[in-house]
Amino acid sequence: AKTTIWEAVAVASGTATLTSNLYGTELNTLLTNGSGYWIQSYNHVRYAPGISVLFRITFHFNQLITSARQRVGMFTDQGTYPSNAGDGFYLEADGSNVSVVRRYMTAGVAGAEERVNQANWNMDKLDGTGASGVNLNWTKTQHFVVEYQWLGVGTIRFGFETGQNQVVWCHQIVSVNASSQPWCRTGSLAVMAEVHSTGALATAGRLTLVVCVVLHEGVVIE
Repeated sequence: AKTTIWEAVAVASGTATLTSNLYGTELNTLLTNGSGYWIQSYNHVRYAPGISVLFRITFHFNQLITSARQRVGMFTDQGTYPSNAGDGFYLEADGSNVSVVRRYMTAGVAGAEERVNQANWNMDKLDGTGASGVNLNWTKTQHFVVEYQWLGVGTIRFGFETGQNQVVWCHQIVSVNASSQPWCRTGSLAVMAEVHSTGALATAGRLTLVVCVVLHEGVVIE
């Protein structure tokens, strides 16, 4: 159903349904290659210079399936879906590979993404070997947290609410004194989630969305 909050589009007959207990929404692929579903907020969260933005989303990848790609974050897709043209950041499960990703078009071309696999996270890998001792189970619900500063050249800090250690920060991307360009073209970003099949599947991909919130210095703006 159309709303004034979310734009939602099925791709090659992908589906979206309410969960059985109505706590969230499931985005689903079919078993065929190229099917999926994406949802994006109509409103872009306005970035205020000098004020950081805090993004939280609770979700469930359900299963990490070969040839099923799932993403949650604040980003845009400016090409024919699914493309890699746009700006922002997200958490991605592509088969068994889980990564944090920065997407940007500041180089003037589409397709620029900085993808960092969990094994290479620079603060805590959240595989039980880090200082927190937390080992994320991707078959369980998760609470993804991102704090970002834009100003053209700021920092993106990724983490997870773990319950026992509050937020554990797992990776940060710093563009200050490290990049020749802004980390993306704008700090005003939309909330977006997607699931997409990149090959034939034995089991359909399923991304369950629960709740998301975006905060501006403690004031809810989305």
